[in-house]
Amino acid sequence: MLPLVALRFLSVFAVEMGRTRMKACLLFFVKYPEPGAVKTRLAKMIGYGYAVEFYKRFILDSVETLSTLPQQVNVCYAPGYSGSYFRNWLGERFLYTPQQGKDLGERMDHSFQQAFQQGFGKVAIIGSDLPDLPSQIVTQAFKELDTHDAVIGPAVDGGYYLLGFRQTSFFPSVFEDIAWSRETVFEQTSQKIEQAGLHRATLPIWQDVDSFSELRQLCTQSDRQRKQRARHTVRYWHEVKREIFTQSL
Repeated sequence: MLPLVALRFLSVFAVEMGRTRMKACLLFFVKYPEPGAVKTRLAKMIGYGYAVEFYKRFILDSVETLSTLPQQVNVCYAPGYSGSYFRNWLGERFLYTPQQGKDLGERMDHSFQQAFQQGFGKVAIIGSDLPDLPSQIVTQAFKELDTHDAVIGPAVDGGYYLLGFRQTSFFPSVFEDIAWSRETVFEQTSQKIEQAGLHRATLPIWQDVDSFSELRQLCTQSDRQRKQRARHTVRYWHEVKREIFTQSL
């Protein structure tokens, strides 16, 4: 018969192994790339046509990064009729599910709950305005969920670029009464997590791309690794920058 200390050790070991082996899913939120529906802030500076084309490159860059991950990637698309478009474009390697809900909070809530119902124990979400986000940050996020209830990645503009939960710690009200697209989103969400009594991990701060200045900064910086991760975006920038630059002055 094993001594009590050994039994306790085996119990803790079993719990930790269970956490490590939890199925993980990354929700990748995308919109059908049509003028007026995507990158509207960017479009005001460079025109709707160019904004749509850059958005397509954002998705391509993200998909190349996400394809290297061991976690299941679920492309959550909107509107609901665009499923075949994304499946034909991005291929069969991902799951595809429509976003459902009246606003962003409801759509994220539904996607999280659906993933947990499908048996995933760890779920995180990112948007499609992060063409240079490294896979290491996503990997870190899921690793943090082995020892934390939640994980959040603060964006430079005051929002967040990644949010993740374990199935046992997720609570839908984290998406309620949030002033979306405001600089207080990260702060409001963090407060909700803390008020729920959850143990939270915070990822490195990152810059998403919403404006012309952010796009130009990404495409003209000296960091070769970041530019390589965003190679489709950077290549298109050099193709059209002469045409669009005067529009954005």
